[in-house]
Amino acid sequence: MSQMDNAIEAIKLLFSQRDEQMVAFKRDEALFKAAIAFNRAIADSEKREAVSLEEIGKTGVEESTHLKQNELKVVAVAAKNRAHRISIVNQPQKTILSFAADLGMHVNLLLHQFASAGIEKRAPDDAVSEQDKSCLLDFLRKAHGSDLTKVKVTQPRKQTENTATLSFSSDKDSNKISQEIVGTETVDKSVPPALLSAPIPELIPSINYSWPSHDNLKPYPHQIKTTEFLVHHPKAFCLNDMGTGKTLSVLWAYDYLRQRGEAHSMLIICPLSTMVSTWQAEICKHFRLGSKILHGVDGAARRKALGQPAHIYIMNHDGFTVAGMLEALIARTDIDVVVIDEIASFRNAGTDRWKSIRRVIEGRKHVWGLTGTPIPNKPTDAWAQCRLIAPSRVSPYFGRFREMVERKVSQFKWVTRDNALAIVQDAMQPSIRYKRDECIDLPPVVYETHNIELTAAQAQAYKQMRLQLHAQIDGKVITAVNARVMATKLLQIACGAVRTNATGDDRVAFIPAENRLTLVKEIIEDAGGSVIVFVPFRGVLAYVEEFLSKEFSVAAIHGGVSRSDRDRIFDDFQNKKTVRVLVSIPHAMSHGLNLTVANTIIWFGPIYSNDVYQQANARITRPGQKRSQLIVNIEGTVAEQVIYKGLRNKQKLQDLLLDMLA
Repeated sequence: MSQMDNAIEAIKLLFSQRDEQMVAFKRDEALFKAAIAFNRAIADSEKREAVSLEEIGKTGVEESTHLKQNELKVVAVAAKNRAHRISIVNQPQKTILSFAADLGMHVNLLLHQFASAGIEKRAPDDAVSEQDKSCLLDFLRKAHGSDLTKVKVTQPRKQTENTATLSFSSDKDSNKISQEIVGTETVDKSVPPALLSAPIPELIPSINYSWPSHDNLKPYPHQIKTTEFLVHHPKAFCLNDMGTGKTLSVLWAYDYLRQRGEAHSMLIICPLSTMVSTWQAEICKHFRLGSKILHGVDGAARRKALGQPAHIYIMNHDGFTVAGMLEALIARTDIDVVVIDEIASFRNAGTDRWKSIRRVIEGRKHVWGLTGTPIPNKPTDAWAQCRLIAPSRVSPYFGRFREMVERKVSQFKWVTRDNALAIVQDAMQPSIRYKRDECIDLPPVVYETHNIELTAAQAQAYKQMRLQLHAQIDGKVITAVNARVMATKLLQIACGAVRTNATGDDRVAFIPAENRLTLVKEIIEDAGGSVIVFVPFRGVLAYVEEFLSKEFSVAAIHGGVSRSDRDRIFDDFQNKKTVRVLVSIPHAMSHGLNLTVANTIIWFGPIYSNDVYQQANARITRPGQKRSQLIVNIEGTVAEQVIYKGLRNKQKLQDLLLDMLA
């Protein structure tokens, strides 16, 4: 992009909301006067009349394109300075603001670091000397051992292109702007914009920790940095993508604090589907820590589990609604770490669950909010989450926050402001985020297994079919003539739709499978982008498509879809991106297709064919895929577990299953 293009883009940014931004721009008198002075200096040197920023503001973007390139460049620099919160700095003096920009960290966090070191710095324009820097590093050395290698300066993972930033010279009297600005030098600074990826924004000392794990599993570098970040931030957001291993990072952070005597017990509040299969499974696999699941048929059972000694307690999002649980949790003052997994589910402050969790976390020392999709619908989703984790960073009134990120265009319609994401990013601090495709230390393809419980109806039908070779489902008697047919019927029961006989007709008996459907919806929400869902049976596909269509744009592929319709659907999914979720029978699209717009595949249930399983997964692991991929296998029965294991090991699957059922 040329300098002229940069200039025009910056002017559009500055005057996209002319009246409001012009007022804010004028408040920064030093920048305003310096920009005008520089503009006039250039104009005088060319013997033509100066055009002030005020005049540009009045004429608007469209009418200002006749200005000379130098003048546009001045306004562009001023606009970008304003947008990126860069003040005028006196060269060669370093300030808190410029030092923070060099380090790629948030100004407030750098001020906090200096305060911890006993170095008095109060404002972004306070000077930073070389002695100040040395004192800060000396403090970190002493606080975390004499080994200098344990003190790291963590830079943002992604930097934007260098932005031309004017460095103005001024008189000692800050109220007087030097008129001799013609010779002012243009310098390049690497300035991250809104830091929307939420990079690690500060000097984070390493921790001395053994990193316990199963089979001596070594943590990935991004997991170590995430753990260190949480250790040093009692209240924080972890916005790492699904599949980056943030569950282990959280558990390591708690275990480290517990070993140092800085934490006692931890409460994890998470979706029902991840209580056992994710959180408790990881605890049992990697740690020697006691855990209790706060879930049961009634409040008495849950309160009993809460009353038993454990390091970690795990409950679902709606566990507060069970009689007596809210009061019992509030009374457990020894629980000093609270983890809110999928905190975006608490984006509505008017709900009982939000009001309850706010009471529970009040006074807790550590509260961490986890989500890969902090604003799933609109920027105002962030407000309620911030009121839980970082209440001082947002207005206590939702209406005021809404006016900052949205603009009212009619009585019932609000539109997102251009700077909304920057405001949300600034509000959701401190935070850390690793996108899955940024974690170059991860395997190219990550496989995850999610366990779910069968519904009561599924469990009953499964047991009948397993023991008697027939089951009563949806008013119909389903019969298996032999063990081979029974194996298929068991898989169909687990998925929620069973063919009424073995002849292959389309008559299907449906059985409630809400747990599996809800889990798929949660995974899609967390993925944040395009997703492919493979279902093993044609009878299952229709009701999965119907369920997901309530939340997402969905299309389905199966043997009955014509070639022309398939081509249109694939184009809508891969190129036009008007379809977010593709639900398909794996045999219908297991070869030849390139669907790299998605990097997440969900298997609603397993299939028997190794070849089809590998080829179906290859739809997203193809040339042109620039992100790491995630394959999620959903299982709710031992039979499904056996088949998925065989798929990974490329074994003869039906023989394995028949041996298990014998």
